[in-house]
Amino acid sequence: MTKPDAAAIAMRLLARREHAFAELVRKLTLRGVDERDARKTVSYLRDQGLQSEQRYAGVIVRTRSEAGYGMQRIRAELRHQGVAECICEAALQEHAIDWVSVARDRIRRRYARDGLDSARNRSRVLRHLQQRGFSNEQARQALESAWDEGCD
Repeated sequence: MTKPDAAAIAMRLLARREHAFAELVRKLTLRGVDERDARKTVSYLRDQGLQSEQRYAGVIVRTRSEAGYGMQRIRAELRHQGVAECICEAALQEHAIDWVSVARDRIRRRYARDGLDSARNRSRVLRHLQQRGFSNEQARQALESAWDEGCD
């Protein structure tokens, strides 16, 4: 059996999308690359600027917030992928996202038909936003704002 070319595999993966360091190492080992070789390869690619935790974190923050996820959920996803806390926080700060606005947009997209007229619906909306990673305060402010705008 021939030894897989770790650099070629990694480059194909990075050509599709950004990857976290640990995620890329894991994918290389799943493709038959020795873990030590995978770490060396990804370290080399990082040193060359081809793999970047900062770029990865930025992409995740942007795409997940656009998809209606909150800061807590995004932070948890980045941590799960092995991104350092300081990089997570820097990416969240860099994008300066109005989380209440993101939550309000989520309410508009998801609950426009159901209305916000009943306490049961409002409670369901709050739970949904909290599960998507918005703080209690952000969810409450978004719901009040949506109610005032007449999203129902």
